[in-house]
Amino acid sequence: MNKTQKTFLAEKKWYVILIGISVVGLVLTTLFTIFTPKETIIPKTDFVITNNGGDQTRFKNIRFTGEVPEAKPKYPLATISPSTITAEYLKDQLIKEHSLKIVPDVPGLWKGEKFTLSYNTQDDSYLFYSNFSPKDNLISETNKATKVAQDFVKTVFNSLPLTMYKGGIKRFYGIGELREVSFGETTIIEVPFIYTINNIPLFLEHQKQAAISVLINSDYEVQKIVFQDKFIYPLLTEKNLTTIPINEAIDNINNRQEASIISAYNKETGTISLKEIESGDLTSVTIEYRADLNQKIAYPFYHFVGKLFSNEGKIIDAEIITPAVKVE
Repeated sequence: MNKTQKTFLAEKKWYVILIGISVVGLVLTTLFTIFTPKETIIPKTDFVITNNGGDQTRFKNIRFTGEVPEAKPKYPLATISPSTITAEYLKDQLIKEHSLKIVPDVPGLWKGEKFTLSYNTQDDSYLFYSNFSPKDNLISETNKATKVAQDFVKTVFNSLPLTMYKGGIKRFYGIGELREVSFGETTIIEVPFIYTINNIPLFLEHQKQAAISVLINSDYEVQKIVFQDKFIYPLLTEKNLTTIPINEAIDNINNRQEASIISAYNKETGTISLKEIESGDLTSVTIEYRADLNQKIAYPFYHFVGKLFSNEGKIIDAEIITPAVKVE
């Protein structure tokens, strides 16, 4: 074999080696792509930018000055299915069990000797309450009152995956008109029950109310219950969502209008127009899941509380939610 042939064979050998390396690299890249899960991005729908009242707000100059909560780098996406028990079924059961009769010419109202049931079209909820005012006594045992509420929910709403929300328990003083108190003399205790995902509260759409609220009187009896007209069953998926930082969420509110006002109140005029917000100071934030019933999914949101300032100079006590993950 002459020198030219040896050189040719050597070059051919290196050529084969390079081809082999390229093929191996291509295979590894393909396998990495296949087995590396793609980042899940939530679609930006009207749910993200529509307020509780159905209108939309143009935000600008919103800032956050509160303490940043601890957040996980990723949160699981959940799917939403209708519950096997429906609010319509529970309504019919309450009507039957307590011999309630529909009130003529008053839609959504049933009345009996001891109890009344009504439907609130403004927040899509049922209200079931005693026709008699409780005694003017004080509740001395909070744990006993919450236990009564828990036992009631387990009996009546036993198929729903609900958890008592300790952070949402409210105390009231009074008989006819109830005044919320933070501590001290209490005649009524309101115990909320909510859905959760990995111990994180889950609320339906733009609602701020719990799925079920049970009010216990000083006789440790159920005085009133409020329950939503839609029951769900959340189920975790294997898809994880990457959490965005608070400053990015605020930027999304100001620059991409990715926020919903779920509560707004002006002390002078009550509710006001939310079309234009000139600025806002948000002072606290928590993380919670929100269920988009149209998309049948639930994912994390930042829930801000603070003050908004309208272009008319009105000060609004408000609560705002914005996705805690990427939406496009």
